[in-house]
Amino acid sequence: MVQIVRAIYEGGVLRPEERLDLAEHQRVRVTVERLESTSSEQRTAALQELFRLADSSQFVAPDKLPTRDELHDRC
Repeated sequence: MVQIVRAIYEGGVLRPEERLDLAEHQRVRVTVERLESTSSEQRTAALQELFRLADSSQFVAPDKLPTRDELHDRC
């Protein structure tokens, strides 16, 4: 059986991007072909990182936030 899957190399380990149809501890032969990232893949990765950072951040304001009209009055 042959499966062709994309993987990411992180921390010294190849991590497949999809589930492999393999038994635990099954030995396999791996051929590595370097793929160049497309701008779409880079954009997706950047957005995922942005969302991850936003989800882990806490935004705290000392008072209530100004309204849109109040912000425009300041300009």
